[in-house]
Amino acid sequence: MVATTTQYDYSIEDAKDDTGVDDKDIVGDDDEVWHYLYNIPEANSGYGWFDNEMALLCQSIDLNSRKFTNSPRPYDKRPADVPAQHPIRAVAKVLDLAPPDSTIRIYCYALSDPFALDLFTHHGGDKTVKIIMQPCDRSVGRIKEFLKRLERVNSYDVFYSRVQLRIADTTQRGCTRYSSMHDKRLMTNKNCLVGSYNMTPVARCANWEAMALTETTQQEIDGFDALWETLRGREIENVYPSFYPDTFRVPKRRRES
Repeated sequence: MVATTTQYDYSIEDAKDDTGVDDKDIVGDDDEVWHYLYNIPEANSGYGWFDNEMALLCQSIDLNSRKFTNSPRPYDKRPADVPAQHPIRAVAKVLDLAPPDSTIRIYCYALSDPFALDLFTHHGGDKTVKIIMQPCDRSVGRIKEFLKRLERVNSYDVFYSRVQLRIADTTQRGCTRYSSMHDKRLMTNKNCLVGSYNMTPVARCANWEAMALTETTQQEIDGFDALWETLRGREIENVYPSFYPDTFRVPKRRRES
């Protein structure tokens, strides 16, 4: 009897669920998504926020429920439009509760939501924010557009100094043609948010989504840190050399915890 190695057959239709349709459509309609950024009052930039009304997102949320959901609705024009018990409010609250000088560890399949980007950048001011993200031109393009539209408030320097973002290597040993960074966990030293929720405007407004609150385990922290180390050299500006404009001069990176 001849020993054989099983070859897993990942069909094209299955792959589209994670690498085709999502990658193309997950970031949302341009006009609806960017309406918010076009209408941030200039007086709102400050206190460590691109839009200081984001500071209110951690209100109107009760973490004791431990489950947070969204159903399709019109796109938010202002942070106050976000419903109570919404996943992005849970994200804001968990970040707010994390102590200064602690580390925020985030796995992202997609990252394009101005609300999430503002939250992560703000909390990077007194915490270490580390993100491992799926390689995705659309997400990278959205982050670039976000920073470009806020260039008047030194967005490139602020983002570089406060957010450490590395791109997952989906070609490493053990990966298949359709492997992806599909994990969607946000972890402080105490709290872990996990669920279907992507950090995108579509997830925030247009989808049915769910997120649950659990306690972060040491195993989860160790697993993230081990993967993070393997991605040294895969910082977003290295994998996507045009991420920052040619005129950008690298500021001093903030201290890691």
